[in-house]
Amino acid sequence: LLRAMFARSWKMHRPLLLALAIPSICCRWTACAFHIRSSCNNPWSVSSRTWSRGTIAEGANGFARANRSPQRVKAGYVMCALVLVGHSTRLLSCFVQRRKQIYLAASHDDSASIRVTMHTHDLENAGRLPCPLQRVYVAQPACMANHVWHRVSNACLAHGFDQLDRVPSVNRCALRRRQPNNPQQDHKKLVPGTLVWLRHFDLRLHDHPALSHAAQRGRPVHVVFAWSPAEDAAQGEWRLAGTAFALWLHHALASFDNSLRRRYGLSVTVRTGESMAAVLTAAVQDAAVDTVVTSCAFEPWARVSEEHVRRAVEAQGIKFRSFNSFLLQDVNEIRVDMSRFKGHFGTLTPFHNAHMAFSPIPMPAPEPGFLEVPQNTLTGESLQALGFAQMPLRGDGTIMDWGAPILEAWDISEDAALATLRCFLAPSAGLSLYDKHRNLADASAVTRISPYLRSGMLSPRLMFEEMKAAHAKEHSIVYWRRLIWRDLAYWQLRLFPKMQNLPIRAHYAGQTWNQDQRGLERWKKGMTGFPLVDAGMRQLLATG
Repeated sequence: LLRAMFARSWKMHRPLLLALAIPSICCRWTACAFHIRSSCNNPWSVSSRTWSRGTIAEGANGFARANRSPQRVKAGYVMCALVLVGHSTRLLSCFVQRRKQIYLAASHDDSASIRVTMHTHDLENAGRLPCPLQRVYVAQPACMANHVWHRVSNACLAHGFDQLDRVPSVNRCALRRRQPNNPQQDHKKLVPGTLVWLRHFDLRLHDHPALSHAAQRGRPVHVVFAWSPAEDAAQGEWRLAGTAFALWLHHALASFDNSLRRRYGLSVTVRTGESMAAVLTAAVQDAAVDTVVTSCAFEPWARVSEEHVRRAVEAQGIKFRSFNSFLLQDVNEIRVDMSRFKGHFGTLTPFHNAHMAFSPIPMPAPEPGFLEVPQNTLTGESLQALGFAQMPLRGDGTIMDWGAPILEAWDISEDAALATLRCFLAPSAGLSLYDKHRNLADASAVTRISPYLRSGMLSPRLMFEEMKAAHAKEHSIVYWRRLIWRDLAYWQLRLFPKMQNLPIRAHYAGQTWNQDQRGLERWKKGMTGFPLVDAGMRQLLATG
């Protein structure tokens, strides 16, 4: 009965079934034959798992639609490549001949989780050909999001292709492989890049607005850490050299440099000079950049230095931009109107209300996806030339290595900063005990993130988002406001720039300090005879 039914159905639908089956079989045979020829004639063969029915037709027709000219399949050396990104399509690879040039067509899913590694794999293999790729055409459909386009473009740029143009009419971009030129001609063809002025408070990759802006420009990036021993010495007792934070900064810079090298192939250029303005001006000239970006400072001396750099750079016709990466909000723009907010001016309550009413706290930015390595690498000094990790000598000439216990107590890296924060915010960890145990001497509910925030290895905006995700406000309203307290301190410092040495309330100016030098030394070494005071000072000396 079944055989009879099948025979009758076959007689009725035979023309339709043959019409559907024959083209599919032909496409499969063509793909297999082409795969064999490409494997024999070319050391670069596409894996058979990427071939499927209709693959060659899709690739040829897709490229034909983009270029409006007929194509035909042929195996041979790959002179050019086409990266065709379509909506909701799978990876396909084929060779398409056009005007004696062979193209590689590739396409993959146009989702938010796009995998550019498929493209990078193709381009890496193409680099091993006897005739390497000379041009790459990236056809961008109108439905593709901008962030997807940038990731595809960056994948091509990362393998040695310079972006030439992007034609909106056909929605296509041409990329050309860099060719070695005469060194005298290279300087003329250099594209003006971006100089990122690295500060002592933004040593991270995540949520770094200056680095993100440099990545969005798509130009070569120079990362420069400038330092002026003379400007630092002018701060007197508040100078950085010789302090525990200088030791921390030395290792934070080394960790940031390692992250740049591992992630992007870049490195931090260290330069010193008489002034920050002189150092950055010379770096701008040597790097041949047209834009300088940095993180804005909130300390009085750093703000003055930043303004001098701005004027010196803009005097050369170079653009200068600064971004807030150190605080939740730019406190220079927050206005506390006492006619609207209750409380005393300068205290937390009115500032907190003004802070919350100012504008939503910006979301933290992710790490840049791609930073272009410049052809003309800047020369600089070694990290040791800064003297941040230089230890003093005793009278007998031996080194007094007071930094060794500090390095044992801390993991000075960006990864450690994020891990420490998330460990504290984890369920049943320090956050749940903060309100009750934060004032206990055993330090069972402290966060241990202050030095990471101070050196910029941890973004306050990322911390704020992590706190919201952990429902920190429900667990501890005191901890929830800590970052607002931090913004308040720098807001007060802007209003009272001498508060490091003078009280902000005038009636405390009459108080005098104890001038007993021997007592001061005993206190610094934890030898006052008061157990709790001495324990705290010894821990401060050991861990920084």
